[in-house]
Amino acid sequence: MHKRLQLILIALTFYSATFAQKATISGRVVDTLGQGLIGAIVVEKGTSNGAVVGENGKFSINVNDAKTASITASYSGYANSTVALGGKTTITITLRENSVGIGEIMVVGYGTATKKEFTGASASVRGESLDKLNIPRVDQALQGQIAGVSINTNSGSPGGASSIRIRGLSTFGDNDPLILVDGVVYDSEGLNALNPNDIASINVLKDATAGIYGVRAANGVILIETKKGRKNSAPSIELSGYVGMQQASKKLDLLNANEYAVLKNEMFANGNQALPFSNTNLGEGTNWQDSVFKTAMVRDYNINVSGGSDKTTYSIGGSYFNQDGIVGLDKANFNRINGRVNLSTEMSSKLKLNSVFLYTKEERSALPENGIGSVLYNTVNAFPTDPVRDANGNFTYLEEVSDIINPIAQMQNTYNSSRVNKFVGKEELVYDILPNLSFTNRFNYNYALVDGKTFSPLAWFGPGKAQNTAINANLDPTQVEIAPGTFIERGASVTEQRSSYSDLNFESFFNHEKVFNAIHTVKTTLGASIFSRNGSALGGTGYNIPNNSIDYADISANQAPGGFL
Repeated sequence: MHKRLQLILIALTFYSATFAQKATISGRVVDTLGQGLIGAIVVEKGTSNGAVVGENGKFSINVNDAKTASITASYSGYANSTVALGGKTTITITLRENSVGIGEIMVVGYGTATKKEFTGASASVRGESLDKLNIPRVDQALQGQIAGVSINTNSGSPGGASSIRIRGLSTFGDNDPLILVDGVVYDSEGLNALNPNDIASINVLKDATAGIYGVRAANGVILIETKKGRKNSAPSIELSGYVGMQQASKKLDLLNANEYAVLKNEMFANGNQALPFSNTNLGEGTNWQDSVFKTAMVRDYNINVSGGSDKTTYSIGGSYFNQDGIVGLDKANFNRINGRVNLSTEMSSKLKLNSVFLYTKEERSALPENGIGSVLYNTVNAFPTDPVRDANGNFTYLEEVSDIINPIAQMQNTYNSSRVNKFVGKEELVYDILPNLSFTNRFNYNYALVDGKTFSPLAWFGPGKAQNTAINANLDPTQVEIAPGTFIERGASVTEQRSSYSDLNFESFFNHEKVFNAIHTVKTTLGASIFSRNGSALGGTGYNIPNNSIDYADISANQAPGGFL
């Protein structure tokens, strides 16, 4: 017995010592002049544990062992640098400009060029940089990486859209840049559909070099290339994935119940009015932020198979991504499934076929999140003296203010969902007429089917609340007058929409390259492009949903309960 107890104590001591070695490392990433490199990437060497450098070049990252770990910093246009911690918890990493990238191949318009050949305003992000970070959205790969490119998040919920601006605002039409994925026109709102792990490179054209795409490129061009296979390489299978947890990094410092009662009594006393609280010793009360903000899960799994022979290369990828919202959990969920096929075949010594197919299925649930009436607005304005539920287990009404409702009750009675099926493809034939002259014929397509569904159950949030859909706490429906003296009940409702659009693009062009005196290169492109877009939309609303339940919220007679239009 004594020996067993001794072994257990030794094991516990060893575990405690190992756990104590974990540490938070903070510091800065700077250039040779000491200027902070915002948007640089720091990664614990040998792991996928990374972080993005923030304002003034500052970063913070958790490592497994401060004594043995090393931190690698990288930034576009700079050479990587690795620093061994050696037990230190504060470090500064200096990066030097990379002078060996002038031979790097860039996608430019309808051709390619090396950096030393290209004189326009452009920048690129390589796929290797994306692999170091677990980012759910492609636009986050550009955040802080490229000068003149700003990313503004329109929504903080999972799957929310962002706006991309290149060199500020434009005077022509909208301000969105033209985005092409493997040469296929892509909407900026649809970037959520792309899997960052499928991307080989992102090139941004910021000036007149984008003019080859016409007036659509007035706001700049973003060229995205997906991963391809390599010739004469054995089949390679890559698996990656991560599971993480998300929490609100900071909450507002609001009054607790005791502080609120004291302050409100002071306000009424100054107005010579009766005090609303006879006893201000109410303790902490309800912390509405703790009730609303939760720990949310995020999951990402990827597989990529690539290889090639002397004539054919291939790269096939698939991924699954799922993210719950910090606010609402599954009520603010984003789910994405991706499939990708990239195939290139030399059909003869002069003819080459390039094929690309991308498929995405997205499903998103969302909560009211902007302005008055949103969940966050109700959360920060709810009084700490009101509990989430009353003694009977029902949601409280927050009756003191007419435009504030119980945010927990609001989330429970919100049902907004959307689903997107997106197909993108390219078929391209390249014929080498002469060693320095080629002809390309390309057909691109982009099709999306978008379904939306909103269910509004009968709900009672309290007397006088504008959000009420029932007339009382018994959830009795409202009465609607359809003719003089004739009324009908209007109960729970469901609204469904279906929209679709398809882009077709036919392109034919010649590429010619001529080298003079072994030092001068002239590249010429001549071609034509035809682009068409077609779209359609359909929507409808149904009322008096049985049992006031989402399970029966369907306006289609041909589908099972709970389906889309």
